[in-house]
Amino acid sequence: MAHHHVIAINRACDRSCAFCTVRAADSGTAQQRGQRAGLAVRKAIEAGASALTITGGEPTLEPYLPQLLHLAKTLGVGDLTLETHAGTIDSRQAQLLARAGLRRAVVAVNSLDAATADAISGRSNDQQSTLVGVRALLTAGIDVEIAVALLPQNASTLSALRQNCLLLAQDTAGRIVRIVVRTIGQAPQPLALLDPLAAAAALAQAAQQQVSRDAPPLEQATGHELPPCAFADPEQVLELFRLSEQRVARESDRYRRLAACAQCPLAVVCPGTPAVWASALETKAFAVHDHMVAAVAAVDSVQAADEGAALTITTVLARWPALMRAMSLTSLDACTATAADPSVIAHLAARRAPEHGQWPLVAGDCDREAIELQNGLRQLLRREVPDPDRVAQAVTALQRVGLHTAVMKSAVAGVAGQLRTHVFAARDRSLVAAALRLDPILGGSGSQKSNAIRQFGAWFGYPPCCVDAFVIGGDRDDSVLVAERAARQSDRALPWPQNWAVVPVRLGSWLPCAPDCAQTLRQTTAVAELLAQHTPTWLAAARPLLQAHVVTLGFDRTVVLLAGQREGNHWRYQRVIGLGQLAGQVHIARRLPWLAFEWSIVEKLRAGDALTVQSVAHGTEIAVLRQGAQIHSLVFGGRAPQILDFTAESPPQPQSVAV
Repeated sequence: MAHHHVIAINRACDRSCAFCTVRAADSGTAQQRGQRAGLAVRKAIEAGASALTITGGEPTLEPYLPQLLHLAKTLGVGDLTLETHAGTIDSRQAQLLARAGLRRAVVAVNSLDAATADAISGRSNDQQSTLVGVRALLTAGIDVEIAVALLPQNASTLSALRQNCLLLAQDTAGRIVRIVVRTIGQAPQPLALLDPLAAAAALAQAAQQQVSRDAPPLEQATGHELPPCAFADPEQVLELFRLSEQRVARESDRYRRLAACAQCPLAVVCPGTPAVWASALETKAFAVHDHMVAAVAAVDSVQAADEGAALTITTVLARWPALMRAMSLTSLDACTATAADPSVIAHLAARRAPEHGQWPLVAGDCDREAIELQNGLRQLLRREVPDPDRVAQAVTALQRVGLHTAVMKSAVAGVAGQLRTHVFAARDRSLVAAALRLDPILGGSGSQKSNAIRQFGAWFGYPPCCVDAFVIGGDRDDSVLVAERAARQSDRALPWPQNWAVVPVRLGSWLPCAPDCAQTLRQTTAVAELLAQHTPTWLAAARPLLQAHVVTLGFDRTVVLLAGQREGNHWRYQRVIGLGQLAGQVHIARRLPWLAFEWSIVEKLRAGDALTVQSVAHGTEIAVLRQGAQIHSLVFGGRAPQILDFTAESPPQPQSVAV
């Protein structure tokens, strides 16, 4: 099974960070350490590793590092990451590392202020040497993640780091992917540490700062996160949290619950707090606020009792503020006061989607996954069937095309306590049996669950790099992952058929590890060629949707702008296609958050023929225009919508990447 390994090749470091728990003297000569590192790489690959992270100590102190990376690449590892302070890297070494196969580096940059950074590292001129190393890596085409250790010395400079780090990547082939903050809660020697509430305030200030759309996302390091209850307004910085029932199921044993957790509505999606913060947070009196309920609605868009339940106007009015905050809407001209648009509320209570003509296709018109399975692009199909009355119909349709099937109640990606009906299908009966045996592990935790996900990913034919990225960040909510990919895509137009945003009809059923993942492009191109043979009419109808501009607020919250053209900060379009026209009106009408999205956002865009996006005092405004005059204003606080461009034609296929 393919998976990710971390290999520490030394413990020595030329810095003296007081919080470090790794630094120590190395035993043996460099040659002996190199032999041990080579053996560790070979063992990892024998165990099925498709991704390796090389760390230390400081791994760049080892003279054999380029040869070690080259060995891993030669043995088939396609995803190589280096953890380093980069202070010893110059342009020559960066080129050597790139040629050896290095794709990504995680670089410790604790501040852009030299005195602050040098005080944290314990040596003078370290900050300047690190920035030289970062530039060298980026110039060599190696992507960089910035790693920050948050301490009292640099808490006030975190916002400046996020604001200015893009200058490091200016005019280089690489990019700064993200900034990951590890709030230091304990250290092996006496050290002044941040109070968790002060750390939360610094993180919130940096997260809410108005930055360029190209600025990398800010994240908390896994295992060091401050929980939402440490933040004054958690719904304003939802991107800082890994909130999901999946995470509660798989990682609650690593976190500690507080007394307040028993009354917190976030308890179902929040595992608690790392133990290091527990005593400090336990003494605080945290009230349960409306914004915490809104945070639940944003992360888990379908409440347990929502789908299909009867609604009244009173129910919709009561839930409306949370539904709006779940979409980050702070101002909605016709619906700020819901009573101002009673017809909308009446339609929501009756679970009626806006009535617009269906596009010439819906997702269900083409069983793309079954076609992939029949033609060897995947080995297994695992399909959730929410409606029990449709299970027999789904089984019959799959058996009709010669597939072996089985039905079982199983977990949804590890969601605790929620079993759904899944239909399995494969050409090989024994593979269906193997999948049934492995499936229960998806509801577990730890390495067994991670390996089960990787095996299913391989059976589904997903690119290995994307499967590994899903496992590493699998505790992230889908909406957060989509927002991250959207921010990283920026204004670049991605080529046909790599549209990963229009979920109902996209040609890949996984979320790519990066917006422009080369293996995803290769895979979706193969799917498009297959559909051109089997369902050419469906593909022809899908292409205008998948080669358009897309407004996205996250997973399953997208609007397609057909025949769109960008003119400065204006996007002109001829027609708007919403989720209901692609997923089917009956399907979307079952879920109140989807209906609210259609009525409050999609309908506003439909009324216009152009939109503009601009920063305003408290967020981001989408102004909807008709014949040059503004007719609607949508103001978003917190996570802003992204406008993605998928209008590029397909480039030459990369020769070094194979599915």
